[in-house]
Amino acid sequence: ARAVCAPLQNGIRWAGEVLESGVRLVADKRELAAENQRLRRRVAELTQETQLLTELRFENQRLRDMLGFARARPDWTLKAATIIARSPASWYHGLTIDRGERDGVRPDMVVVTPQGLVGRVTGTTARTAEVLLITDRESAVGVLVQANRIQGLLEGYGDRNRLRMVNISYDADVRRGQVVVTSGVSEIFPGGIPVGKVVSVSSGARGLLKQAVIRPAVDFDRVEEVFVLVSEQAGGS
Repeated sequence: ARAVCAPLQNGIRWAGEVLESGVRLVADKRELAAENQRLRRRVAELTQETQLLTELRFENQRLRDMLGFARARPDWTLKAATIIARSPASWYHGLTIDRGERDGVRPDMVVVTPQGLVGRVTGTTARTAEVLLITDRESAVGVLVQANRIQGLLEGYGDRNRLRMVNISYDADVRRGQVVVTSGVSEIFPGGIPVGKVVSVSSGARGLLKQAVIRPAVDFDRVEEVFVLVSEQAGGS
């Protein structure tokens, strides 16, 4: 009887082991799938936290730069503002900031960053203000070459990477790499605000005047926060 039953018992035992092994395999797969899902969620959480920390670090650096700029100009009354919209007609013609009449912001107040000149306020509501950028074709600013005080007029191209300095005397020593700043010969723009650097110089019509291409000091692709220069003289022509 033992001899006859032994193979059957072995077969039953083997079938039981296979079944148990299959059950364990299914359980292991389910556990692994659940663990994989938990790990995926944790990776997503960590990625989001890392992105947030990176963004906070960049924002902290920008705010530090702005604070240092404000402290370096104690003669200016500056109002910090955040850009909340850009012109739908063209990314580089104008923008909207989150400061308005309730904050003491009025038309023709100057807008700057620690890097340089952004533009001027052209209109306000109670809580917002519209800013015309110096890159706009309608913009005009009196400027000079910082090194030798050669004066000219800065015009916008409607291009984020280029400005044009015109009305330069034909014999003026204007060269590539020179820094251009506001001249202060204006009721709106105070003097000494960085505008950009000379990229190239060419002769104007009939060779009577020169003009220069200027690369803006402000990176309009990246600017997010600005200062409004609050001034009693704002509102002039």
